[in-house]
Amino acid sequence: SMKTWKQMAGLVIALAVTTLVSAQQPNIHILATGGTLEGGDHFGGNLTVNGDLTLGGETTAGGGILLQGGSISGGCIVDTAITVDGTGDMEISSDIRGGSSLTLNNGNLTISGNNNDYTGGTEINGGNLIIDNDTALGTGDVIINGGTLDTNGQEITNNIINNGGTLISSYTLSAGRTLVV
Repeated sequence: SMKTWKQMAGLVIALAVTTLVSAQQPNIHILATGGTLEGGDHFGGNLTVNGDLTLGGETTAGGGILLQGGSISGGCIVDTAITVDGTGDMEISSDIRGGSSLTLNNGNLTISGNNNDYTGGTEINGGNLIIDNDTALGTGDVIINGGTLDTNGQEITNNIINNGGTLISSYTLSAGRTLVV
């Protein structure tokens, strides 16, 4: 069913095969176990995903996105801190843009968005991060503190700082880029 949500400061919304048309309110917290966020969703709270979630447009979550399982597809994530801390195989195929950042703490994550230009960087503390195209990691630095980065044969241009993780790569160092091991 489709509903428009207004005046919901501090509200927690649980999605299960429902469509949320508008979440343009501060302090709204969404727990998504599947379904669709339609339109431009900009809210001050957080978005927790543990299922397959489709974004219908540009989405900004001021409190960040926590991916615990499943996938995020469609639309794009803008100016949002994304944390992945789950189990099993997960995927983000939505584009990641603007000042967004990505932190992988646990789980197997594939990033397959083909128009990622996020500048906030990528940090791998655990788990396995696999990329499916050259721009998957945006333009920021990639810091590997633990876990594994698998570039899957892609030629990325990010600076990579390896503080103790594993880099599986046919990494080609472009002019002006840094690889610290």
